[in-house]
Amino acid sequence: MLAAITAKNYRLIKKWFTIPTKWGECVSYEIKEEIMKSKVIAIVLLILLGQSCSEESVDFSLKGTWIDSESLGFQFIEFYSDKQGRFGLFSKDTERYENFNYRLFDNKIAIDFEGDDAGETIHEISFDGKDKIEISGLTVIPENPTKIYARKSIITEIEDNEISLGVNDTYFDFENGYRLQARPIGESRCPIGAQCIWAGYASAQFNLIVDGNTEHMFGLATVYISPELKKDTLINGLRYTLLDITPYPNLSKKYKPEDYKVTVSIEK
Repeated sequence: MLAAITAKNYRLIKKWFTIPTKWGECVSYEIKEEIMKSKVIAIVLLILLGQSCSEESVDFSLKGTWIDSESLGFQFIEFYSDKQGRFGLFSKDTERYENFNYRLFDNKIAIDFEGDDAGETIHEISFDGKDKIEISGLTVIPENPTKIYARKSIITEIEDNEISLGVNDTYFDFENGYRLQARPIGESRCPIGAQCIWAGYASAQFNLIVDGNTEHMFGLATVYISPELKKDTLINGLRYTLLDITPYPNLSKKYKPEDYKVTVSIEK
């Protein structure tokens, strides 16, 4: 936001701040007097000055894994430092990476692939909250669309045919070539500290993509509710069974969406 403010008000800031050649100072004497009058004005002006004097302005951390949320193929970008990252592509029995260096400036990202003599390419980048970004020009499609990436964690290990997924987790199975995401959608279990006439149930929504070209959306519940909301389902020879959704509801506690885990078994 500060970078945007700086660009928008560049001319105004230039009038406020001067760099006298005689003294080599960044702030004029008139502005110093104004700053003394208001601490609020001082903070705002100094922040704007710091932004405008810096070569590259970055007010958002890209560190983490960002999955292409529009493609059925499992493509992602992993920014593992402030200057380095890699593109990743997972498919059945295959994982491929391309390393690159990058820099951020003026709502743009410059990407320079390692081992590529073509040099860096410049792309527009914008942020939608802290968990979604849009980057332009990352495909060879003539229309050159903007790609949307969501911040996620990738899980590739499964133990005893069971996996627990948070709302920001994606599981990928190299052997069978599918990826799975889950999120709780219903909670009617009798909370701890309450007296109920029915134990209730919890349910979750699943997004399954097989071989990068077939998408399945289905819901499961902790108990059988109806033919449309069962405890398990069979897709492409694999049975998915909802085992639990944690934490269990409690009258004395409140939970955030990111606190929940959906545990599912996957068996042939």
